[in-house]
Amino acid sequence: MQQIENYADLNLWTYVDLIRCERYKQLSEYYPDEYLRILRQIAKDLKISRLKSEFIYYIADGTFMVISPQITREMMEKNKYYYEREFA
Repeated sequence: MQQIENYADLNLWTYVDLIRCERYKQLSEYYPDEYLRILRQIAKDLKISRLKSEFIYYIADGTFMVISPQITREMMEKNKYYYEREFA
């Protein structure tokens, strides 16, 4: 987030998705071991299916948060310009 603030003129955005296990309360109360196994499997599936540039967090109550940066070709070109200007 600090990088986004530093480069406000790049018009950077992120997408946030919330993914929730619907019956988390039931599972956690009656089948705690199975609940933990399911949460681990969801986390593993998310890591496999999402991009490496995305951040995956477990919040609570069977809810995962995925933060995805929006990267366009224009932003990549501007980033190259900033990199060359600051580190050349």
